[in-house]
Amino acid sequence: MSERTNIYKLRKIREIITSFNTGLQYRPFNDRIDQARTAAILSEVLNVLWDETKKKEAEPPVPYAPPVPAIDPEVQKELNMGEIKKIQEKKRVL
Repeated sequence: MSERTNIYKLRKIREIITSFNTGLQYRPFNDRIDQARTAAILSEVLNVLWDETKKKEAEPPVPYAPPVPAIDPEVQKELNMGEIKKIQEKKRVL
């Protein structure tokens, strides 16, 4: 079956349930509890049917960050000082 046929069938089911649900207001049950239960079941069926036709939004991809290798603090300090010196030299040139 094509997707169009499935959507048509779902719309037809929705129309039937909606008309039945509207009829409950004019031809009520003996007590309110039965009417509420029936209305709840119908609304749940409609939610399930229409949730299937809605396009689900794709979850955004999780950005990948490669693991940072553990560096000895003294080595890291030397690397940082070297980069600071490079930046200071660029400032002096300008």
